[in-house]
Amino acid sequence: MEPQGNRNRYAPGLRFWLGLSYGGLAVMLVLVVSVLVERMAARHLQEGVAATLSLSAADLSGRLEDGLRERLDDMRALSVLPLFDLQAIDPGALQEHFQQLARSFPDYAWIGLVDAQGRVVVAKDGLLEGVDVSGRPWFAGALQGPYLGDLHEAVLLEQLLQAHDDEPLRFLDVAAPVRNPSGDVDGVVAAHLSWAWARRLARQLDPTLLGLDGAELIVMSAEGVVILGPGDMAGRHLPVALEHVSRDRNDGWFRAHWSDGGEYITGFARPSGAIEDMGLGWITLVRQPVGEALAPLRELRSTVAVLAIVLGLLGVGAAVILGRWIGRPLRELAREARRIRERRGGAVLADPGGYREARDLARSLQQLVGDLTGREAELLRLAETLEQRVSERTAELSSLNVQLEAMALSDSLTGLANRRRFNDELDEAVQRATEQGLPLSLLILDVDHFKVVNDAHGHPAGDVVLRWLAEVATSQVRGTDLLARTGGEEFAVLAIDTPGDEAVALAERLRAAIQERGPVSVGRVAIPLTVSVGVASIEYLADEMLLMDPATIAAKLVADADGALYRAKQRGRNRVQNA
Repeated sequence: MEPQGNRNRYAPGLRFWLGLSYGGLAVMLVLVVSVLVERMAARHLQEGVAATLSLSAADLSGRLEDGLRERLDDMRALSVLPLFDLQAIDPGALQEHFQQLARSFPDYAWIGLVDAQGRVVVAKDGLLEGVDVSGRPWFAGALQGPYLGDLHEAVLLEQLLQAHDDEPLRFLDVAAPVRNPSGDVDGVVAAHLSWAWARRLARQLDPTLLGLDGAELIVMSAEGVVILGPGDMAGRHLPVALEHVSRDRNDGWFRAHWSDGGEYITGFARPSGAIEDMGLGWITLVRQPVGEALAPLRELRSTVAVLAIVLGLLGVGAAVILGRWIGRPLRELAREARRIRERRGGAVLADPGGYREARDLARSLQQLVGDLTGREAELLRLAETLEQRVSERTAELSSLNVQLEAMALSDSLTGLANRRRFNDELDEAVQRATEQGLPLSLLILDVDHFKVVNDAHGHPAGDVVLRWLAEVATSQVRGTDLLARTGGEEFAVLAIDTPGDEAVALAERLRAAIQERGPVSVGRVAIPLTVSVGVASIEYLADEMLLMDPATIAAKLVADADGALYRAKQRGRNRVQNA
């Protein structure tokens, strides 16, 4: 086996642990700072992207609102022109005016003048002239004032107009009342604004989204149905967007997983002018996948990782150098102390230099070595005398232990075995009896009317009676039997290898001897004394007892003897009763 000194010599020293501790601390600090920097950068990047998306959504919402406001202004301007006087109308001039308006704004799919009964009087390209449109919502709304209707598919014009793409024709209705000089409504001027206008407006915003890779523009209704979006998204319901769009704010952003499985950062804006006043409640959204939005974070992570590694290595190197500097004086002190311990010549605890604590430690160790050298001889002398004293004390303790053991198993009043010893002996006796098939008997004695003795003469007199009874009982039992005091005035005799008839005879001798040697003299008083005895025996094991453990058999033996004692007292006391 390798000596303890050699093992300690190769164990890691203070220099190693200082370097490891400082290096670990440096690496931990670098990692913590790296994580904090990355989280702060991610938060700022996300907030910046979200702000840009929210501004883009607000831009689209504002452009939609401005466009619809201009179209309403068109209808208001048309309604007050002399050409729209229904009492002196010039269909040709009015038709030409409609054509010019359509050429200046091609997204007017239909423009027309309707009389107060809801019949189209003049329309662009003659479409729907003479048709009754009184049942259309825009007509009833325009009779009350300027009207802006929500997006809907073509109804009357579906067969008359040709769509320019695969999408169905969808229109926005704008209309205004035409009033006569007295202020009464004579008719309505109305137009169907093609939804292609909104799609073209959304495409015009693409240059502003060049810095947002993968971003998409979406317009949804107040119910969350897409009315303008990329691909085949139109008509889809967006419960996720509707859930996160705050009704208390006109704009903002949120980050969530959408129904397509992707996670997006989404900016939103609500209308605040004409669209909202007309009750359309459109919501514009600009969303960007999180992976695209936070792509610059990957480059930042790589940079932070490289910096963390470099700073960590520098920290570990600095920790090693610091550990060597701190550990050098202590290492020199440890080397000289080891030489002193091994009793080598020339070992001196010189000043190791370095920092103040090492020098103080060297001076303290010098004083300690001097004190230890002076006391070594004294300790050797003390060791010689101590060994002798230890031997003497050990012998005394052994004697005391024997006495304590005897006291622990003896009754302090009578000197007989106590209940603890009786229980131990009973368990062992039952174990032997059951294993070897030997008889075993138990006698339980109880002083008759002992309470009267205590009440009439006092407890000291009762103690004299109990000691007297113990002496008489001791003279009657055999040396192989165990006589014990198991209670206040109760005694027990464990008769080893004794059948029931011999146990009854022993009990009768005990009862007779106590009665005949009485009464007990206590001062000037003579106290007559008798006992009742219950006897129980084990002479053979019945079939049911073969299944019992020794502890159960012992408990049954005690219970049988107690029962016999109880019957002896019932039958008049001063008698022996066999179980």
